[in-house]
Amino acid sequence: MNELKHSIKLNFFPLFYLVLCSLLLLNVFEITEPKWINHIGEHTVRLSLVFFAIFFVFYYILQRRYTKNLTKLYSGIATFFIIQLLSSYIHNTYFSIDNLFGLFAMLSFIVLMAHSTWKTKYYKLFGYVFSIFILYIAAYWLIFNPVTDGFSAIFINPNGLAIILFCMFFFQLLSFFYASLGERFYFGGISILNIFLIYSTSSRNVYLALAIVLFSFILLSISKKMFSLLFYLAIGFNVVFTICYTLLVNTRVGDYLNTISIKLFNKNFFSGRSEIWFDLWSPIMDKPFFGHGIGVDARDFTMKTAHNQYMQTLLESGIIGLIAFFFILFILWKLLLKNLHSFEAKLSACFFIATLIYANFELTLFQNNYAIGILQWLLMTLGISITDKEYTNSNLTRLK
Repeated sequence: MNELKHSIKLNFFPLFYLVLCSLLLLNVFEITEPKWINHIGEHTVRLSLVFFAIFFVFYYILQRRYTKNLTKLYSGIATFFIIQLLSSYIHNTYFSIDNLFGLFAMLSFIVLMAHSTWKTKYYKLFGYVFSIFILYIAAYWLIFNPVTDGFSAIFINPNGLAIILFCMFFFQLLSFFYASLGERFYFGGISILNIFLIYSTSSRNVYLALAIVLFSFILLSISKKMFSLLFYLAIGFNVVFTICYTLLVNTRVGDYLNTISIKLFNKNFFSGRSEIWFDLWSPIMDKPFFGHGIGVDARDFTMKTAHNQYMQTLLESGIIGLIAFFFILFILWKLLLKNLHSFEAKLSACFFIATLIYANFELTLFQNNYAIGILQWLLMTLGISITDKEYTNSNLTRLK
């Protein structure tokens, strides 16, 4: 019993959260323009992936610890990884050991976060550390580039900065909720500043994500039953939009939507994704069931990346892999719904839905931008964390 308690205490030692927070902050430099800063981000991303993989192997495989509450999640993640391996074995033309390790590390991170016990002081730690980053970006805006369209600071493009700020906004809201009166003035001000900086990037994808968070939170306050249906609506929207978006080019409806987009955002509705997605359907249908294997890049068939997590999954592991991926998302959603009595789960669930929609326009959850993906998975899983009480009540079992 003493050994069990020691293992649990070690698992959630406060230093872990300090290290995690530091890595997440340094990781974002991977998508910056200055090369010396970019190199720091690249190294810390690799360090993060190795850290997640080693921790998973040591604690959950070698020490054989798991909780029955997450059995379906384990099964879904294992199935998805096995399908990726099988796909790569069948079609090994594009096989990449780096991508395979990256996938393993990201899946390990999901399990790790599902097990983690968060305390108020950890929320505030992330909130304060990320607020320093937000203040730096605000200072950069004020001194070097005070614009409200296409602001990117030191980042490669505005979209990258916007999604980083969006993820950090989660912790500002969480810190605000648990803050004292004085701290609420601080985190409230940082949150407003964060929203302004996102607005200055003119990133439509993140605008949409923010709107979905707001809509989801309002719906949750009205009806939990209706809120529980958002997962199915989000997945359905993604499927329908991806198909229709490629068919609306040069149509009357498409021209009308393009006119509205130009008036509202000064950008075309058709950003080039329609051509990319249209071109990807051919290689997807060439190997529809198991895909081309992990490591395949949309640039092997088009000029750019897929800009769509679901189409990239289809390309890699086919319809079988996509179903397994949807199953993981479904299990995470169900776990979040069980915890809607807590503010953390409510906020995490709202950001979860927003991320599902965002993933229809960008490629970040498993590859391409690990710095962003790690942050996104953190937001999506934080609300399902297991309490110490649940661990000590026979849920923690040793596999025989």
